[in-house]
Amino acid sequence: MGSELRAELYYVLSAALKEPDEDFAREVANGSLAGCLGSAFAELGIPAENPAALQLPAQQLSLEYRQLFGCTGNRRLVPVESFYRPWSLDPDCQNLIAKQTGYLMGDAAVHMQRLYRNLQITTPPQYQSCPDHLCLELELMGLLCEHQDYREQRKFLLDHLLWVKDLAKDCQKLALTGFYPAIINAVSRFIAQDREFLERQ
Repeated sequence: MGSELRAELYYVLSAALKEPDEDFAREVANGSLAGCLGSAFAELGIPAENPAALQLPAQQLSLEYRQLFGCTGNRRLVPVESFYRPWSLDPDCQNLIAKQTGYLMGDAAVHMQRLYRNLQITTPPQYQSCPDHLCLELELMGLLCEHQDYREQRKFLLDHLLWVKDLAKDCQKLALTGFYPAIINAVSRFIAQDREFLERQ
């Protein structure tokens, strides 16, 4: 599995989890994104998502994004690592929420901020309160695929991407269908396969 294809796939999946702009919405509506993911997944031997789920009119795509990732509703998803992991693993942390999940800006977010500083990357303003948002973690993994060795890639994946399977399970529990649940399932399957690949290197 080539680093170039892996990096490209991480970048595409990252873009798919950001708020859609006009260019991205057009790629979804005309089937370009579905074709790109289908080809990449076929090359990697990963079952592809239903192409119909990945092709939506622009207005419908934006509406689904707001409904799933907005601030209201009981079918809301939070694609942020801190939300799915204990807020802090520090045994000396006295904060009442330290061992609980469902909060932002936990240890995972602090570690991501440190990684960004080391790489001289600026967190986009809309992600200041969640630097461990899945789209940013996928983007960083793409960067590592391009510029770092397999050991560094494996470390980042194990440190920051294993929680995605729980996000995918939440999609199933909530019986969510549509573009974004399909993308999350695709991300989860790709990460599982990429983990196997990196552990063989």
